[in-house]
Amino acid sequence: MPLTPDRNPGIRLEEGIVLEDTTPPSGPGAMGFESGAFVFEDSIGVFNPRELFPTTHRALDQLPHDIAETAYLKLTKGGNDNYTNATWWTTSGMTQKIREYVITYDGNDDATQVVAKQYDGAGALVETYTLPIAYVTGDPDNIDAVLT
Repeated sequence: MPLTPDRNPGIRLEEGIVLEDTTPPSGPGAMGFESGAFVFEDSIGVFNPRELFPTTHRALDQLPHDIAETAYLKLTKGGNDNYTNATWWTTSGMTQKIREYVITYDGNDDATQVVAKQYDGAGALVETYTLPIAYVTGDPDNIDAVLT
């Protein structure tokens, strides 16, 4: 269907536009108002722009948030007296993990890798972030991290 021509070109002073509830948008670039919320469609699909707001995004339990919630941290040492695990739990009862860092060492007590694991609200593993530590002349030099 062709676009409706503008029969009154130029600036108009109107109080606003009221959208009625509609079905989802009809294609990329379209906008709708569905069940009281704006919805948009792009080349990937339909989305609600409120899902992009910082307050909503922060509520998602993902690695970038690090420790923004109340938690209980348990540190564990290995046989060589190096810390091997840092695990964040929801409470001191340690029944549900939030995230965990697992540290591995070489024979010289140098950390060679850190694996960060993120768990969701049900305690299921969501993401793993592997951080291998590269050394140059005996000192840590860089980390080429990989999200899996």
